[in-house]
Amino acid sequence: MRVVKATLSTMKVVLLKEMKISHTEIAAQEVASRANGDSNVMQVLMQKALVKNLLVSVDGKELSASDREDMDNLFSMAEYSQLLTVIKKMSGVDDLGKPPVFEIVNSGDK
Repeated sequence: MRVVKATLSTMKVVLLKEMKISHTEIAAQEVASRANGDSNVMQVLMQKALVKNLLVSVDGKELSASDREDMDNLFSMAEYSQLLTVIKKMSGVDDLGKPPVFEIVNSGDK
């Protein structure tokens, strides 16, 4: 399994699974019913679900499912915010302002 290593400002080392499109879909499905149609609540819940689902270990300790549920015990608010920044970068959100590179080519069809 490929992982992303994030060293937080507190020197806490967090390993995260490499992010895939399916991770966002799974997170949305997990929290949709709890958001009650509120897009702001949905966003906050999805962020937490993504962190929870991507977490592999903290400071070399493999995390159980129950460990991942208790974010308050794992991270301070500042550390959690830093993890959200890492996940944002992993998802490519920072690249959205850059135009994609494309060109028209012949595919062989006439």
